[in-house]
Parts: sequence; C-alpha cells; structure tokens
Amino acid sequence: MNLIFFLIIGGVAGWLAGLIMKGRGFGVLANIGIGIVGSFIGGFLFGLLQLSAHGAVGKLVTATVGAVLLLAIVNKIKKGLSMIVPVTGVYAAVIGLLLLVLSAQVVKFRLKYRKGLGVTDDRDFEAAVRAHANLVEYAPLALLMLGLAELNGVPAGFVYWTGMALVVGRILHAWGMINGHGGPHPARMIGIILTWLAILVTALLLFWNVWQVYGG
Repeated sequence: MNLIFFLIIGGVAGWLAGLIMKGRGFGVLANIGIGIVGSFIGGFLFGLLQLSAHGAVGKLVTATVGAVLLLAIVNKIKKGLSMIVPVTGVYAAVIGLLLLVLSAQVVKFRLKYRKGLGVTDDRDFEAAVRAHANLVEYAPLALLMLGLAELNGVPAGFVYWTGMALVVGRILHAWGMINGHGGPHPARMIGIILTWLAILVTALLLFWNVWQVYGG
C-alpha cells in the first residue's frame, strides 16, 4: 500500500468517523490524522479478534472502526471524566500499542534467524529494529513533555492537536521505515518531521505556560 492510498484511506475513515460521531467531518488534515490513528487502532483490535480485512474496503472499515473508537474515547474525556492527564493518557496508550506491534516485528526476525543480539544482512530485519528503536528514542520524552503541558494547564486544544501530530508522526515513521525496507520513504520523512514539530511545539507551550504563570 503506497503512501497516497494510505492517506486517502485515512482521510475517508476520519471523515466517516466524524459523520458517525458528530454529524460532520473535521477538515482534510484532521480527518487524515484521525483516520491514520484509527487505522492503527482498528488493525490492532482486528488482529486480536483474528478478523481479516482485505482490499480497500476492508482497510477502510478497519480504519473507520478504530477512528470511531478514538473519537468515542475523546468525547468521554470532554464530558469531564476525573482524570489528571486524560489526553496524554490516550496518546500514550496508542503509542504503547505501537511499541508492542514493532516489538513483535523484531521478535519475529530474531526467531527466524535465531539471533538474540544484533542483526543479519536482511534489510527488513534491520528496518524493523530501527523502527522500534526510533520509537523508543523519541516517544518517552515527547509523551513526558505532553503530559507536563496538560498537567500544568496548557489549553486542552493545544495538547490534543500536538499529541495527534506526535502519534500520527510515529505511525507514519514506522510504516515508512518498514515499507521502505530501511531506505528513503515519504512516510518516514513526514513522520520524523511531525515528531520534531510536536516536540518543538510542546517545548514552546511549556515555556509559554511558565511565562504566563511566573513571568508577569
């Protein structure tokens, strides 16, 4: 599945989920972001239930189901559940699932080649290891910063969309790394740019929040 097709499926799934949950879509970029995260959540759940989704329709159904679930959780949060950092909690859960998926990819190759340390000449093996390692390198700090921003009172909208950029970036990066067999891939590039932007924006929001409280 190429990147354009992946983004189209995500956009349509996000739009459909918006229609189901609130009667309208969220705009092109937001629909794509919601659909991409939904595609990952739906794929993970379908895998647990041993359900197969083939072809464009199957992928669209999977992404839409995941996107509806994501929006349902967000709607619950907006209705005032007594949680300290609910938005970051949702994104941390999604990234945790992504980590498990990438870990399983690495384990599959380690069992295949009976190699407990290092990699072989198989590019896909190396790409799986790097996709997993890159997530571990970036996600913990990014989620910590996001949680601090939410905990310190940064407006929820900023936290929500910055976190969405982070999660979409991590999914795209992993997808591009594996599908590009470790070589250059548009999804990998977009994913790392979104990750950097999310970290930069969160850092600026934290500085801005501290300035608002203590700088005046």
